[in-house]
Amino acid sequence: MANQLSQAGKILKWLQSGNSLTQRDATEQFDCSRLAARIKDLRNEGHNIISTPFVYENYAGITKTIAKYHIEIIKTQGELL
Repeated sequence: MANQLSQAGKILKWLQSGNSLTQRDATEQFDCSRLAARIKDLRNEGHNIISTPFVYENYAGITKTIAKYHIEIIKTQGELL
């Protein structure tokens, strides 16, 4: 039987690849409707996931501030991605 990653595992792999993630992205990419809960689970496991405010305008022209998650990846000593 193939080893399948959990939803949190898929999210972690995505973030570790240098990608960022918003709730909208998580819904589209991983069918995840509770991204904040998965991020909390990953943080509880010791992963240093950073949340930054992200402002966007929705289809009705209303601006909203949401969380955008990422992990700072160290490429070489002293260099951040």
